[in-house]
Amino acid sequence: MKKPYYTVVVVVAAVVVATWFMSFNIVQKIHPRATILFQLLSFLNPDGVLIDFLQSGAEALPNDLRAIVASRIEFSKALLELETFSLLKWNRLTKTLVIHRLVQTAITDQMSEERTTLSITILNLCDESFPKVWNYETRPICRAYFSQVFTPLLSIKYGQARNAADIIERVGKFLWNDGKYNERIQLLCEVVVVRAAIGGADNQSTMISMNDLAVTYSWQGKFTS
Repeated sequence: MKKPYYTVVVVVAAVVVATWFMSFNIVQKIHPRATILFQLLSFLNPDGVLIDFLQSGAEALPNDLRAIVASRIEFSKALLELETFSLLKWNRLTKTLVIHRLVQTAITDQMSEERTTLSITILNLCDESFPKVWNYETRPICRAYFSQVFTPLLSIKYGQARNAADIIERVGKFLWNDGKYNERIQLLCEVVVVRAAIGGADNQSTMISMNDLAVTYSWQGKFTS
């Protein structure tokens, strides 16, 4: 038998989600471009999306999203609209946007046709934002943006997008260089899945990724023969 407090929590959560959906529908009518931005944010880091991360990858976004993110005025208008209806929290000091995990789940679950297109958009955003060269100047950016790309790169299914494995692997190489082996293993597992889906388990690229995964395990002392 379910405990009373469990039932209460479920009911309260349902009411809260319903209220947020009402707010979302209102914003969709009065500021449709803000809802497009909100859908994008719903797939990103649940602990906080860095505004700098979004803006650094603006060039990779579709025209409608780029027009919002690249314009300080339009971006502020959209965020104020979403904040007014309690769809997100905008921390001006840390330049961070936070959406409740429950809201993120509710929004992403009700998306269907847009999901595939948005997955590619997020992939391109991660590719554009995350530095391709690691040096004294870019390493702090890599460390800051790692939290931004890690969740979407692992949670979103990119199907057979050929550049997905390359992007995930690039972030993984930085993690190897930075000594974050646990996170690198998680990303490499995803790389193997993507490469196998594209070229098969016996494909050379897949085998190389599997070898990289084994080496990483070995460095952690987890490799067993």
